[in-house]
Amino acid sequence: MAIGKFGWSIKNALVLRNQLAFIQTLKRGNPDYNAVNKRQKALESGESWIYKEIETTVVYLERYTDTQKAKYQAKLYSDVLNGIISYSLYEELLIILDNLFPQDICYFLDITNYSISNNIEVLGTNDLSKISWGYCYERCRRLEYLGLLKGLISTALGTSSIDKYTIDPIGYYLY
Repeated sequence: MAIGKFGWSIKNALVLRNQLAFIQTLKRGNPDYNAVNKRQKALESGESWIYKEIETTVVYLERYTDTQKAKYQAKLYSDVLNGIISYSLYEELLIILDNLFPQDICYFLDITNYSISNNIEVLGTNDLSKISWGYCYERCRRLEYLGLLKGLISTALGTSSIDKYTIDPIGYYLY
């Protein structure tokens, strides 16, 4: 019982920490006053769409063991409030964010920084070996699976393999 209570208190502390990180980051994002006001009125009048939006946001915040993801989620929600992205895209991006490994976030940021700073649209394995983490096939495949990178296939006599990558538009947006 004591271990269960201790585990429950740790979970509650993580949830609170993520909620605080979310709120602080959201405040810094200067959300549109009208969008916030619209949501307050929807909540007061009991509109169903606002409950779904709040539920989705809270459920994902509770899933993270890393507050960095809560901060990214706040930036995404700020973009919803500011009309930059739709709510349906927000939901899709939350799924991507939830499935990202923390180490893959750093790797993806390194790849994107390298691509932008060197003005390279298609990154070969030689280019990727120059970034701080070096080329990692598994990480690239996970990022490709999530839709952040697109793998390109080079064919040679009798073989073909993914050995080049380009950053997907969703990847640039998340970057």
